[in-house]
Amino acid sequence: MVRQRLTPFVALLFGFLLLPAGFSLAAEVVARVDQSVVAEGEPIRLTLTRSGDQGRLPEPDLSPLEKDFQILGTSSESNIRILNGHSESTVGLTVTLLPRRTGPMTIPALAVAGMKTTPIKIEVTPAGTQGGGSGGGQPGDHAGAYFLESEVDNPTPYVQGQVLLKVRFYRAVTFTRGEIADPVIADAAVERLGEDRAYSAEVKGRSYEVLERTYAIFPQKSGALTLPGLVFQGEAKLPRSRTSRTPDPGGFGPFANDPFFQNFFGRDPFAGVFEPTRPVTLRSDPIQLDVKPRPPAFTGPWWLPAAQLTLTDNGLSDPITAHVGEPLTRILGLHAKGLAATQLPEIPKPRLDGLNIYPDQPVTQSQAKGRWILGEREEKWAILATRPGTYTLPAIEIPWWNVADGRAEVARLPARTLTVLPAADTGTPPPTATAPATQAPATPTPAASPSPSADATGEHPPPGAPHVELAGGYWPWLTAAALLLWLGTLVAWWRQRQRLAAIPTLSTPPSPLPAPRRQPPATAPIAAACATNDPQRIAAALLAWGGERWPEDPPRTLGALQSRLDPTAAPAVIARIERGLYAPNTPWDGGNFWTELQPLLIPATSPAVPPVVENLPALNPDPHHADHRRKERQNRRV
Repeated sequence: MVRQRLTPFVALLFGFLLLPAGFSLAAEVVARVDQSVVAEGEPIRLTLTRSGDQGRLPEPDLSPLEKDFQILGTSSESNIRILNGHSESTVGLTVTLLPRRTGPMTIPALAVAGMKTTPIKIEVTPAGTQGGGSGGGQPGDHAGAYFLESEVDNPTPYVQGQVLLKVRFYRAVTFTRGEIADPVIADAAVERLGEDRAYSAEVKGRSYEVLERTYAIFPQKSGALTLPGLVFQGEAKLPRSRTSRTPDPGGFGPFANDPFFQNFFGRDPFAGVFEPTRPVTLRSDPIQLDVKPRPPAFTGPWWLPAAQLTLTDNGLSDPITAHVGEPLTRILGLHAKGLAATQLPEIPKPRLDGLNIYPDQPVTQSQAKGRWILGEREEKWAILATRPGTYTLPAIEIPWWNVADGRAEVARLPARTLTVLPAADTGTPPPTATAPATQAPATPTPAASPSPSADATGEHPPPGAPHVELAGGYWPWLTAAALLLWLGTLVAWWRQRQRLAAIPTLSTPPSPLPAPRRQPPATAPIAAACATNDPQRIAAALLAWGGERWPEDPPRTLGALQSRLDPTAAPAVIARIERGLYAPNTPWDGGNFWTELQPLLIPATSPAVPPVVENLPALNPDPHHADHRRKERQNRRV
């Protein structure tokens, strides 16, 4: 009986316990936005939340939003709220939207888990209006907390002249990240000048942190030109109250609204981890330019509108002197204030008969200095003379337009003189060996008065006699001994002369032996160097070949080697390899060059060395001739 009475009561109790769960299933899905007034280009965060522990919120149908909004992304979130010992869980979905137009707009109702949200009205203001894009944020705490502005230094520039564009981002709140996109302007070139500059400023009594960036704009056509507004995108931290117990609409920290943590710590201890942020997009106002065309009074070959333009000349000091085949390096520079390096023209090169000029690759760079961009162009010329003489390097002139004074000017380098001497190592032929001349005995000159070297009779000693002074003691004996030795030498010389005269000469000289012929140096290393298409290796192989070909006087330059080869074909061949040496970026075909070079390396037949006739006695004399010589010697003795 008792069991039957308790059964209805227990059933009713279980029904009451299950009733809240049923109501949770019927709970509505709430939609809200983070701001109802936004600026053009600024995103909106639409949040859909549902209370109750029912798992993740299903993905809604977002297609109704695509007509007026661009969907940038979605994210899921959950929140547990503890209040007076009771917990409440919510799940949500955040959709980031970007309005496609300005004016009043309506976020339509969305179907979520079989339910529909309430439509929300918003207003999109044009960029640059207060409370919108430039004011940055909601009316109230965020009004004027951040904004973006831009300006130019000259709204009426010349075509292809520099325009300085400055953009400044002001903020009075903390941003977790931010970026200013570089402008993309049709019919204009854009270059950033230097690094961003950060400083503090006060606007209408409020302090701001300012980030300033500078661009150089170069319009490419005359007429009206619109510079579009620059765009900033970032994430701003939302303000959080330290004492408020109301839910933070943008925060989902687990203890964001718990009174115990708020009263004990005075703040949410996880605020740094779950700090809420909101995306911020700002756009500055567009700027109109009136670009002036090229003035008709300017007639130069290049249009160079600049604040300053100069030419520099380095590498050669006066007086300029060189030898044939000796390269000279001339370094020319073109420097402009208000022009980028890409706008500077090539420095004109002179054409002189007898001088070859080989330009290297130019070096260009642009750098910021103050409010100007500085363009620089450096060119290196290798100057090579092919024949001696005096040359005049003509003056170099580059006309340009002074944008500050509005008149044409000319950057100029004066003419210079170059003196070219013959090749330093062609040299003179080596001296030939000659027999030293026999010193003839000096002829005595009669003296006006007796000299101390004369004897008592006033006569001088015969030529060749040693100079002595007559005095007493042993000196007369030494003089007599020297005189006897001299007489003996004279007799021996006379007898040797007679014996040599008695030797007959050969009637028919023998045939000379053929002179040894030097083998020509090998050309295989030169051919191998040509196969590499490397002018440096080819030149080194050619000079090594010349050192083997002429070891007594090797050529040390290509010009010296050219003077020893075929004078009709060698100049063109040597000039070609010099172009490869001093113009390294010129295409080079080593195989074709070897075809032209090989005939020049074949040596011509050297003339035979004339035979030297020596008067030597025959090895096997005639017996009749020997008897005749004996009879002649006997007659001399008689």
